Amino acid sequence: MGKAEKLFQNSNIEYITPFLKLWLSFNAWYKQDSEHDNSIKTDRDAINKYKLDGRIKHHFKLLMKDNYDKGMNFREALSLLAIHLDKNYSLLDKDNRPIKYSFDEGVYFYQSKKPKGIIFYDLKNYVEVDVAFEDAFFSKTLEIIYAIRCQLVHGDFDLENKYFIELIKNAYLVLYPIMEEVFK
Repeated sequence: MGKAEKLFQNSNIEYITPFLKLWLSFNAWYKQDSEHDNSIKTDRDAINKYKLDGRIKHHFKLLMKDNYDKGMNFREALSLLAIHLDKNYSLLDKDNRPIKYSFDEGVYFYQSKKPKGIIFYDLKNYVEVDVAFEDAFFSKTLEIIYAIRCQLVHGDFDLENKYFIELIKNAYLVLYPIMEEVFK
């Protein structure tokens, strides 16, 4: 392999480090944001709190409805996160069960034609859905991002698996604009 090809091979953006730095930023923010909440003692407690309410949930919902570049890029990253997670990579929760974007009610996030009984977001336009679905979708997304963080921090991953790398990349592309809005 020549020098130019070696340089090219090393030019790919590696999202592990930026994702971990972004998570550290998120972690520091939520510790500060919830410093007077004595019920939050662990990262799990914080994730459970923010799945229910807070600024990150608010900004997530606004980004889902944004029909400009920022919103379209956000929804595209969410779509790719869901597709890779549901089709290409088994991300496990703390009890070793696969985490997917499917819900008990049969509602599903998917990038394809709208099958019967499935709620659909396309990459260009937000499709209006009920609040319960939006809340469940946000909660599942935050749980998935946290699971990716846990696998990275605890070494339970395969760096050779291109789909895990895609999960990291798309988790970063989902969390970054939310935190960007939080810090405005």
